[in-house]
Amino acid sequence: YSNTETTDLWAALGEASQVDVKAIMASWTELKGFPLLRVLDATWGEGCVTLKMTQSWFIADGTEQPEKPVWRVPIFAATSEGTQISVLVDQPEFTVKVPMKSSQSGSAWIKLNYGQFTPAHVAYTPALLTRLAGGVRDQTLPAEDRAGLLQDMYALTKAGVADVATLLRLLVAYGNETSSTAWNAVFNVLTSLDMVLRCADPALYTAFVSFANNLIAPTVARVGWVP
Repeated sequence: YSNTETTDLWAALGEASQVDVKAIMASWTELKGFPLLRVLDATWGEGCVTLKMTQSWFIADGTEQPEKPVWRVPIFAATSEGTQISVLVDQPEFTVKVPMKSSQSGSAWIKLNYGQFTPAHVAYTPALLTRLAGGVRDQTLPAEDRAGLLQDMYALTKAGVADVATLLRLLVAYGNETSSTAWNAVFNVLTSLDMVLRCADPALYTAFVSFANNLIAPTVARVGWVP
């Protein structure tokens, strides 16, 4: 086996699956980092939602880079109706059409990177994020996606793609959370914010502590402190 190379594996997998695995994996093994998938607009039509999207290089500190890499990104999407689709995109700008029967319903949500399988961050429009917050609140969104949504939002906030107010509004939706997976994400975000804000204005930090206490109070009352 000493004369085999990585490309031989991709070729074998491609032959078995009838998918160009080599071209897909080149994005993830030859490019640095991973992409930010940004939803620019969502058009709610009859039986379908059309998402206008872009992909770009996600930089954790938000700095601009001269390189403009483009990944071959598998996007898995799901809706509150149970519909699931997958598409492969390889352009900096693209559209994704997601079937939805009740697309006009205010409680209908669309989750991209469903299952958190793709190493990428997703930035939603405010309206789509509000719908997803509803899926967090009523827990129709699966636990791993509730956790992933919050982790994405925190990473985007640190990078300057999203603002802190949006992050805090999303956090409120986790007030009645019952999953340890999602609570781990909430805890990590609250801990990180605490480390930053405890060095800020005392009044601001006091307000944050009150916010965090109110957020976790229902779960503390329900679960208690005794294992």
